[in-house]
Amino acid sequence: MDRNDIVVALDGSERSLEALRWAARESELTGDRLVVLHAFEIDDEHPDPSAMRITTESVHRTRATAWLRRALEECAAIPYSIRLEVAEGRWMDVLRRRAARSASMVVIGVDGRRTPEVSKLGVPVVLVPGAVATPADDAEPRRAGAARVPDATVPA
Repeated sequence: MDRNDIVVALDGSERSLEALRWAARESELTGDRLVVLHAFEIDDEHPDPSAMRITTESVHRTRATAWLRRALEECAAIPYSIRLEVAEGRWMDVLRRRAARSASMVVIGVDGRRTPEVSKLGVPVVLVPGAVATPADDAEPRRAGAARVPDATVPA
């Protein structure tokens, strides 16, 4: 199985938009496809869960598309190739399943208050902080194994 997708989690927060911008730059540099992943959950207590699922997925796809456009409008990099995926489920479960299929890396935006549990993703993970005031030279996180990772946390 080829592992050539950079998978980035998107929830519309500024931290996820920063992660998307970083992943777009990485895609441009490596030639790997950028997969933008948005997960949503449905309340199974709804009287008609299947009808609710179709409507909810459509609403989430529209939101994720708008977030994606907004992030890329403010991005200097052009992703090599891009794909938006919207899936139902808890975001970490959806991310874990998607990473297992073809991810070479996963990129997640973090806000500094809590760090997601990423040890079970099975691929390198780059944690990109939300907007942080740093000198321009140090603003861009780097992949695991790079000389410096000034603004990103890469779990072991």
